[in-house]
Amino acid sequence: MIKKYFDWASPKTIKDDEDFLLLTYRKNITKANEVTYYSSDSGWSCMLRVGQMLIANLFYKHEEKSVIEIISLFYDSKMTPFSIQMLTKASKDIYPLKKQYEWYTPCECGHILK
Repeated sequence: MIKKYFDWASPKTIKDDEDFLLLTYRKNITKANEVTYYSSDSGWSCMLRVGQMLIANLFYKHEEKSVIEIISLFYDSKMTPFSIQMLTKASKDIYPLKKQYEWYTPCECGHILK
């Protein structure tokens, strides 16, 4: 989804040249593993979604890729490189004691994305 940047200094103005990609919580997502009962990332993945948005917007602003190409890298699937499923799987290597659907700190998110 492409959202416009909201200019708080001028609340009625939306800057056309400041588009950004917004990746939000999802429900009915593909589960990262078979033993979980979570079908949504609401409540635990906020930092992972922020990390996804950071990478997506870097691609959007600095790469010659279409929005569809960029978004396809973040689709919630076990097959896409920046999906919630792949990020939680990668976190197990870095933080083996962390539960798969536990809240991530900004520092943890940065390490996972590195």
